[in-house]
Amino acid sequence: MDPRFPNLFILGAPKCGTTSLYRYLIQHPDVYFPFNKEPQFFCVDELYRKGLSFYLDTFFDGADRYSIKGDATPHYLYYEMVAARIAQMTKESPPKFLVILRDPVSRAYSHYWNMIKEGVETLSFEEALAAEQSRLDKFAPGSLEHLGANYVGAGMYARQLEAYLRYFPRDRFHILLQEDLKLGRETILDPIWEFLGVPRIQGVQIRMHNLAGAARLPALQRFVRQPSSFRRVLGRWLSPRMKFRFVSWLIAINTKVERYPPLDKMVASRLRMVFMEDICALEQILNRSLNHWK
Repeated sequence: MDPRFPNLFILGAPKCGTTSLYRYLIQHPDVYFPFNKEPQFFCVDELYRKGLSFYLDTFFDGADRYSIKGDATPHYLYYEMVAARIAQMTKESPPKFLVILRDPVSRAYSHYWNMIKEGVETLSFEEALAAEQSRLDKFAPGSLEHLGANYVGAGMYARQLEAYLRYFPRDRFHILLQEDLKLGRETILDPIWEFLGVPRIQGVQIRMHNLAGAARLPALQRFVRQPSSFRRVLGRWLSPRMKFRFVSWLIAINTKVERYPPLDKMVASRLRMVFMEDICALEQILNRSLNHWK
């Protein structure tokens, strides 16, 4: 195994808090993450076909000097094919997984508003839920579009974790809930440092990242985010690092922090019943009560 290959993956559904967790970890001197915390190599076929050398040369050049090398692509949790791909490459030395999960109802609603911010979603939340299956039928199960449209399915955490547990032992996983991030520094981080096998450090700055927001110009957001000739030209003329920085800069200046309206209580109640069976199964995996999600 190439010593640059990541031995840590951060998993989670969209809008669960993986960005905050990643920003805590990169403050440790023994932990490496690439310039783009979400390489998406194992879940995007176009990237995966470029091969392992592309992945390591692009995102992990120089990472062999660190004891922990991480890939923080939260989407990996959604795709069973990712678990199989990682397992195939790590038979002799299974990696560790940090997983962060969120109340699936609030996660689905946050996901919906993120899709509005991205300039993709045009329906009301109730309409989008009603249209979900017909939308999913239009996309390949392994595509990013499938995940983007799957507000309910992306929150079926037990189902997704069970797919990973078919390939990796349970002790390779440290699983958090988003509400855990509100606890004290030692409560959150000391068990993580122990799980990773690195020394404890002091002074880690803890705050929430990637807060809810809206696009100032939705058309610009769609133009930057969606595949286009513009992005292909950038790919030819700029290195992956420079392309990422430029696109991130455009998105940042086009985004304003904005609270979205509260979820209708009746809609939330109906949606919670949809998740109930999966929440109960997740309790068994975590050995932890999730009554506050019920």
